[in-house]
Amino acid sequence: AEAARPIAGSSSVQYIFFEMHYDNPEMRSDFVDSSGFRIWYREQPRQYDIGVLQIGLADSPLGQWLPPGLQYARNSAYLPADCSTNGFPADGINVIGGLLHGHLVSVALTLRHFRNNIELPPLDTNFAYDFNYQQTTLFEVPKKVLPGDALMLDCFYNTTSRTGVTV
Repeated sequence: AEAARPIAGSSSVQYIFFEMHYDNPEMRSDFVDSSGFRIWYREQPRQYDIGVLQIGLADSPLGQWLPPGLQYARNSAYLPADCSTNGFPADGINVIGGLLHGHLVSVALTLRHFRNNIELPPLDTNFAYDFNYQQTTLFEVPKKVLPGDALMLDCFYNTTSRTGVTV
């Protein structure tokens, strides 16, 4: 691999936090977890550093309000062009994968990409989102995002099963 996440040493990442979510609605006690993860560490840095870019709405009462009874409601989050201009390296970033994440009423997500006010193909799309089946998708070919590009995450929700506002 030619890229890795720098940790320890002079890196700003000094600790790793691993969080696992379980779904056990039947409250069964006979399940045994054998999941986990592996981490490889080497003293010699890789050629490229990997980072994480998160785009979304704040998970707070001020973040979003979804009324009940909507079959395909849309809410969007933005990364404006001036943010990538000031935050990305001059040669841009290579996006190697995506993890589109929504919550229980999410039904579809798409991460749209704009350059010079022209919409390019989306970076990632899932029009059959299922909260119970989430995974990172690694792209066959990295996708380039340049300084000055804008991103828009469109999230679609179905609140027909809800009787109150979803926050």
